[in-house]
This record gives sequence, C-alpha cells and structure tokens, in this order.
Amino acid sequence: MAKVKVTKKEADRLMKIEDQTKGVIVKTLADYIIEKKGEKGIKMVEKRLKELGYPMKFKECSTYTWYPGSFDALITLVILEVFSWDEKKAYDIGYDSLVVHSLGAKLLLTRFVSLELAMKNAQKFWHFFSYLGEVKFTKYDIDKSWAILRLDNYTKIHPLEYDYVRGSLAKILEIMTNSKKVNIEQTKSLYHNDTYDEFKITWK
Repeated sequence: MAKVKVTKKEADRLMKIEDQTKGVIVKTLADYIIEKKGEKGIKMVEKRLKELGYPMKFKECSTYTWYPGSFDALITLVILEVFSWDEKKAYDIGYDSLVVHSLGAKLLLTRFVSLELAMKNAQKFWHFFSYLGEVKFTKYDIDKSWAILRLDNYTKIHPLEYDYVRGSLAKILEIMTNSKKVNIEQTKSLYHNDTYDEFKITWK
C-alpha cells in the first residue's frame, strides 16, 4: 500500500470543509499517539501540523470544544505520514482510539439497554462526536446478526476517512454485540458517485 503524504493544499481543503471536530476526538487521537509512539510521537505530529499551518498543542485541547473543519481527518492523515504507516492503519486508528480512549463514548454506549435501542438512537451517538452528517440504521435483523447503516448529508473528506469510520464502527459493534467477529463492508460511497454512504454490518 502507498504511504500517505499530506500536502498544504490538502490540509487547507480539509480545514475549509463545513464541519466541526469535537475536542474529545482530538484527545483520543493524542492518547493513541502516546500509546504507540510516546511523547516523542506527539511532538512529531505537532511539528508537522504546524508546518501545514494548523498548529495544535494536544495538552491544551479541550474535550468539549468544537474545532473548525475536518481537523480529525487532518490529524489522522498526519499520523499516517509522520510514522510512515500505510493506508491500512487508518482502520486501526479508528478501531483503537475512539471508544478505547474515550470514557464518554463508553458511557454513552452503556446507557442503551439493548442493541435495537442503540440502533434507533444512532444519530445521537454520531453527533456526540461529529457535526456533519446524519446516521440511520435503515434495515437490520438482530436475530440474524446483520444491519445496514446509512450516512446522509456527508461530504468527500478523504477516502481514508471511511477506513477510520469502519474501524470505529467495528469497535462499537463489538461492544454492543459482545462479539469479536464484526465485519463492516462499505456498499455505497460518495467517492463512487453514490448520493450517500452506506455500510453493511454483520457479526457472529
């Protein structure tokens, strides 16, 4: 797989997207960096963000602040670049960071008394972290262990953002289904000229 290279033009495009990134996501990404690469890794990412024109001191990040643009996507891409990780790691970052390092995410998930109720309230969970997009489980059969998740009114952020989302969804569904065999397949994508994004989820 090709290594990721973030250009100034790409960074500017991401930060001009009419989205907002909640500080809790930035902090979970920082925790992920520290776990994998330590404080030295944090400094490397901060240095690269500054070079691109979007400085961030992770220790000063506020959990409940909304940051402009698609800052989480930019940080994720910078992480992949500075550590020379290939594209497959975007999934791992989503899987390992959002729920693993976010107490708020864990508490929000455990508020739901059933998987069906969680699916009906998917939009609440999505907007706990992201300002952009509308999420809905359009079809599901819990007894047969499958569901279709649709994401409307999103935008073309970056192809690797979908890998990050798939990773996050996999971890969330593992928690909700108590299963370690969750599969997330993207069946529709704005990048394939579809009008919305869609994911098929199965578990065992």
